[in-house]
Amino acid sequence: METDLIVNSLTEQTTGQMDSQDSGYTSPFRYGGILPTMSETDHTSSVTNIRSIIKSEKVETPTTNDKFEKLTIDEGKAAGHVIRILLIFARDGATEADIIATQLINFGIPEFPSIRIDFFRLNEVELWNQLLLNPEACLVKWLDEMDYVMPILTPQFLQDLHNPALSAGPPAPTSPMINKYIYTQLRSEYVSNGCQNIKVRPAMPAQFVEQLYKCKPVMTEPLFKMWKETDLESMKSRLSAMIKMWAKKNDV
Repeated sequence: METDLIVNSLTEQTTGQMDSQDSGYTSPFRYGGILPTMSETDHTSSVTNIRSIIKSEKVETPTTNDKFEKLTIDEGKAAGHVIRILLIFARDGATEADIIATQLINFGIPEFPSIRIDFFRLNEVELWNQLLLNPEACLVKWLDEMDYVMPILTPQFLQDLHNPALSAGPPAPTSPMINKYIYTQLRSEYVSNGCQNIKVRPAMPAQFVEQLYKCKPVMTEPLFKMWKETDLESMKSRLSAMIKMWAKKNDV
């Protein structure tokens, strides 16, 4: 799927070197950021509707998974069942997120041919333009609509979450303000579900594994413990398991 993306224009902030043993960990409950409403509106579009509109305007192309039946858009609704996964990441994870979204879009397995995977990223132009109207309302609504959220664990992402000094500044798709707000919402959902992680499926690029797998934000954060590497084979295996779990849960 061809998707227009925007580039984060935030000015670089000097944060110093990351300590691989601690990574500047602070409690997520110290989050002090705000998400300002840029224009008053009570209308927040469903992320699924936005994606359907985008796809209906694109030229139809074959799926990258030759074992998966080609899907069509009918009056803004996708055929079959769609598992929606939101990728969240910092600037040093943007390339990895793009690889995942482009190589695994419409991923499916023969056991459940009516189910496909759809990835969402906040730096897609249409999503970001909608989010700017009311960031808080959009994120709350979209997180509720997502079946899974997949944080890309990188040094900058972990720094952004746990460094209180990075909460300020204008919002951007990969900014600490946005990622920290999403993280806080996911933590609240985790607690409300009896401390069961039913939505977050973190991924870690291979080049950061040695640096991050023993750091405190990963080892002590229950939402991040079940991370897998982002290579294609690991991702396919994980997505297959997620499809089977989703199908069982939804009686498909």
